[in-house]
Amino acid sequence: MKFRKVFLSVFVFLFVFSFVFAKELFANCDIQGRYKGVITDTEEVECEGVEDGTCITYSVDILEGEMDGDGDEESEKDMEGESITVNSVPTAFGYSTYDIGDKVYITGICGAGDEVIWGIEAHSRESSIFLMVVLFVLIVFLVSGKKGLGSVLGLLVSFLIIYLVMVPLSIKTGHVLLWGLISVVLVLTISIYLSHGFNKKSSIALICTVIGLAIVSILAAIFMHSTKLTGFGNEEMYMLLSQLGTPIPVKEILFIGILISGIGVLDDVTVSQVGTVIELSKANPKMGTVELFKSSMNIGRDHIASMVNTLFIAYAGSSLSLIMLMNANGTSWYEILNTEFFAEEIVRSVISSMGLVLIVPITAYISSMIVPQLITEKKI
Repeated sequence: MKFRKVFLSVFVFLFVFSFVFAKELFANCDIQGRYKGVITDTEEVECEGVEDGTCITYSVDILEGEMDGDGDEESEKDMEGESITVNSVPTAFGYSTYDIGDKVYITGICGAGDEVIWGIEAHSRESSIFLMVVLFVLIVFLVSGKKGLGSVLGLLVSFLIIYLVMVPLSIKTGHVLLWGLISVVLVLTISIYLSHGFNKKSSIALICTVIGLAIVSILAAIFMHSTKLTGFGNEEMYMLLSQLGTPIPVKEILFIGILISGIGVLDDVTVSQVGTVIELSKANPKMGTVELFKSSMNIGRDHIASMVNTLFIAYAGSSLSLIMLMNANGTSWYEILNTEFFAEEIVRSVISSMGLVLIVPITAYISSMIVPQLITEKKI
């Protein structure tokens, strides 16, 4: 009971603490105004300075709200109902990115004198995303009940910790490794207990997952060094450094990214393996440590085979367009392999898979030693 109170206190503190940094993280002093609108008209025009280029000018009616860049409510302007002409935007291979009736966000920046230059920032996707999330939660609840809702809550808390605590603190202080490790451990602990309850099963799974995380950390450090990864495998890293204007340890970002990628996999494997040992021991209380270990490993091997396959396919799917681009350019397999982007993804997926494979027998052995005694004492 004492542990639960401490856990909930930490959870409430983090939840409140995250929103303190959220406002500062998303502030942008260069933005004159950001509004939601609907496209009412489009017109093809010639692109300035580009031969045979086609651009499109959009007319946008303002629907609602303004998010002022400096957060000063007094400077906000009510432009609802006004029509804005957005500067010409090049088409993508002859196709317009936006159509009449599309809801979009437009942004105004200061131009020469009193001029405001407007541009379309992005589609308004929040309604569709919200509907999708609600449908996801509903399906989880219908299939899994209260335990499923605990998993959803754990997912939400993990999101808050990573994006509203770890990210801003890492940027502000430059201590990516410190805040990354703290956040990874918090996400791991909170997600396991919220998803699977405050019980011995969750505690055993947490211990085994931390061991797995340590294994992944060691392997990541070794192979990041041996493959000479710099962390600059994608353009986003260059954009981040140019946006910050200050040095930040890029390798540490890659390292923490590998750990975050491995959390979900390790969590799933350890909880399943501990649950397997518990059910086997309850079904046959006479089974000793060795028998339990062997029996649980028979199930664990199937889990390993399916999860490893899932990991590699997931990573291949996320980089499919780039693989197709390089293949279309006639890039050979060894050139693709030595491209830093693919090297990072290969290291990320292989390290996570190695951690997964190694943690199965470790979890099976630890559970086989602890579970029978807990069942005898009726603590499970």
